[in-house]
Amino acid sequence: MTERGTKALIGAFVLGAVALLTVLTLLLGSGLLGDRNPTFALFFKTSLKGLVQGSPVYFKGIRIGKVKSIHIHPSLGEDTFDTPVIIEIGYTDSNSIYDDDEDVFLEDIPILDQLISRGLRARLGISSVVTGQLCVEMDMYPNAEPVEPGSLPPYKGSPQIPTQLSSLDSAIAAIENIPL
Repeated sequence: MTERGTKALIGAFVLGAVALLTVLTLLLGSGLLGDRNPTFALFFKTSLKGLVQGSPVYFKGIRIGKVKSIHIHPSLGEDTFDTPVIIEIGYTDSNSIYDDDEDVFLEDIPILDQLISRGLRARLGISSVVTGQLCVEMDMYPNAEPVEPGSLPPYKGSPQIPTQLSSLDSAIAAIENIPL
């Protein structure tokens, strides 16, 4: 092979390697390759002011995920709006809430229904008093209003977890109902 042909071959190889590296970097960075974390839909009846994409999600005080997106849709036949909040639960060794024996969690619908019937609920909490940023707090509330298993339809493929008013919202509602 001539010297000119060798240089062209080396140049083509280098360009191909750079292109392949660029494509892999874009795919890995976008999350199209690798594990996908399960998502869940929450519908809050209160203001979401202070809740933003990326806000933390806690279960019993342990950070387990983040708010993936917040949407707003008009309710059919009513003068209200639905505001689905999509949360993403991320698993790591330091904050896993897997069942170690069975290696399952909330994405298993029968287990999710069982946890909901035993009081699994999500509510808004204050992440920062200074900035007013909110977070999502999940916990078991055995005295919560019962929800029939399977009665919460999925939102765009994401199973729904019931919500309840935060203690601050409950206090404000009680004050508003005081007769003057």
